[in-house]
Amino acid sequence: MKTIIDIITPTNIFQEKEKFFLSTRYNPQFTYNWDTKELETFVNTHPYYEKLVRCIMTQEISGIICEAEKVFETYIDSHLLKLANKIIDKKPQIGNTLHFSIEEITTTFQKALDMLDLSYKLEVTDKKGFNFRPNYQKKVVLMNEDISFQFLSLDGGIKHELTHVIRYENGKHNNIKKSKNYLPTEEGLATYIQDYYGENGEASLFQHAAEYCVTDIGLKNSLRVIYTYLCSIGFSEELAWQRAIRHKFGFVDTSLPGDIMKPSMYFYTEQKIKNLSQEDLLKLFIGKISLQDLQKIGIYRGKISNFTIFTHNL
Repeated sequence: MKTIIDIITPTNIFQEKEKFFLSTRYNPQFTYNWDTKELETFVNTHPYYEKLVRCIMTQEISGIICEAEKVFETYIDSHLLKLANKIIDKKPQIGNTLHFSIEEITTTFQKALDMLDLSYKLEVTDKKGFNFRPNYQKKVVLMNEDISFQFLSLDGGIKHELTHVIRYENGKHNNIKKSKNYLPTEEGLATYIQDYYGENGEASLFQHAAEYCVTDIGLKNSLRVIYTYLCSIGFSEELAWQRAIRHKFGFVDTSLPGDIMKPSMYFYTEQKIKNLSQEDLLKLFIGKISLQDLQKIGIYRGKISNFTIFTHNL
């Protein structure tokens, strides 16, 4: 086990998807690659995640929720929930499924990488459970072949992923160790850049707000209820499935109430980051630090200097 994401990602998504769409009542029964010895090694080397992992292993639902709130530094706040509901009251006009050729995506991604002088490549994969995912050691950004662009612009999606890559490369350049609780800031910053600097950001903001709202639903309901709700507010069946399953990652029986909370982290944290000064916003790119580390940072420094990429459409 390399990361917490490896632990909570089901191994039978494809099989359960088929069963789900052949029924109007079935809720997936997820399986996982949980090797006891590997998990013990993980919690011993990643004590920050130990309590969450142990609750997942015993499927203690209340424990999973409680520990996930702590690990992902998110919870359902009544004021933010009200804001999120206000955002999703108005479906963006561009909320229609868009299609880009692999060549178009690759060319646009490469243009952005060249602008930043980064020697990464885009690779298409049949792995499930994500849209894009960087592999820093191999210098590649993986893209799920089933990626949905319904509420995701190509420009915004690339800027989201480049935020991850820049923070990694700067952290390596600056010799800054990754903070144990870097993940909420990592995804919150990438989401903020996508929603507020990316092309058609109002659409991706709609999706992130919807995922915050649906976390509240998932805490009390099954995966199918989550899916049905997302469809009711305009998500395609495919995208509703892709997003609904992420709320039940780490759970075996998805007919039970409960949510892994991680999907709510994106909207929750980006709203915090939205209130930062431009100076502090730039400092977050110095490495894989957390918001709590900002006070230790004097000025921005790093390998990357060309941040005009975030103010122009690709």
